[in-house]
Amino acid sequence: MANNITNKTDPRSMNSRVFIGNLNTLVVKKSDVEVIFSKYGKIVGCSVHKGFAFVQYVNERNARAAVAGQNGRMIAGQVLYINLAAEPKVNGGKAGQVSRNTSLRGKSGFNSKSGQQGSSTKSGKLKGDDLPVIKKELTQIKQKVNSLLESLEKIEKEQNKQVKNEKTEEEQTSTSVKKDETNVKAGADNSAEEGDLLDDDDNEDRGEDQLELIKDDETEAEEGEDDRDRGNGEDDS
Repeated sequence: MANNITNKTDPRSMNSRVFIGNLNTLVVKKSDVEVIFSKYGKIVGCSVHKGFAFVQYVNERNARAAVAGQNGRMIAGQVLYINLAAEPKVNGGKAGQVSRNTSLRGKSGFNSKSGQQGSSTKSGKLKGDDLPVIKKELTQIKQKVNSLLESLEKIEKEQNKQVKNEKTEEEQTSTSVKKDETNVKAGADNSAEEGDLLDDDDNEDRGEDQLELIKDDETEAEEGEDDRDRGNGEDDS
């Protein structure tokens, strides 16, 4: 296995150093990179980073052969951007900023308008090969979105149902409270009427008792007068 030293400052080493961009490093390991690129010449150094890698060959001829043979190739679902490290990057960005987004699968990176290398025929072929994959991914995304929408609709219906039930319970409770208040008020009125009736009965009873007492007093007074009259008659005799 090659060592990890690929960043030599010697100009001749720079010309034999290959940059590999848009590499799916979640799947592709260092050993895989060495196997793929060793067929273009002896590899003296290989370093794999997040989303990209460098391969150091013995000479520039091997490096250029690797660029010509692997540039635009799809590995682990992603199209590679490959060029000599001493030359400008074909994707116009820095090595550490290479995108690993799978949405770039349909782009070969060889558009003639942007000055990138490669043939339009090969680029069109790559796009054609990627169409089924892209279509499948979009279908899966659509299914997930539909599933999420259905879940949201169910949650919304349940919430509306719960709110409706709460309102019904509140109305029932309010009605029950009003009935209780009405019953209490009616009971109080009935008690007051019964109290008035009792008071009237008591007054009548007291009035009758007072009349009887008055009659008794009058009777006693009359009997007393009769007794005095009989006493006076006896004295006269």
